[in-house]
Amino acid sequence: MFPFVYYLCTLFFICIFLYLLYLEMNYWGYELIIDANKADNRSIRSLENIKLFIDELIIVTDMKKMCDLHSCYIADTPDNRKKGIVGWSIVQLIETSSITIHLCEGKYNGDIYLNFFSCKSFNPDDVKKLLVKYFNCNITNSMMINRDANV
Repeated sequence: MFPFVYYLCTLFFICIFLYLLYLEMNYWGYELIIDANKADNRSIRSLENIKLFIDELIIVTDMKKMCDLHSCYIADTPDNRKKGIVGWSIVQLIETSSITIHLCEGKYNGDIYLNFFSCKSFNPDDVKKLLVKYFNCNITNSMMINRDANV
């Protein structure tokens, strides 16, 4: 009797494990949120460096650009500096969603805020390594979120 009960319990736990694995691998999307600070000033001010970062990020994560990079520089005026909103805001639309990055100057000099959202899975460590490579920053917080409205 005991071997049969052991077999049933083992089979039950294997089924639960496989079901949980199935749920984890079938989310609608994945979002990586990264906060970083102490970035190199020249690198965060260089649109060329930012474009190179996005281009390599697209390659490393095996994504596909849907359009040209959208960039907007928030001017360094006394009012903007006081509000802490000086720097680049970048959006790259990809086939599976978008990549946004904010590179701060002024009050929050050297801070970086990145959101990478995609229906296609990617390795968050690859994104972190590239962020450090291109901006020589210190990653202070990162979070990978599985997105699915039906779970």
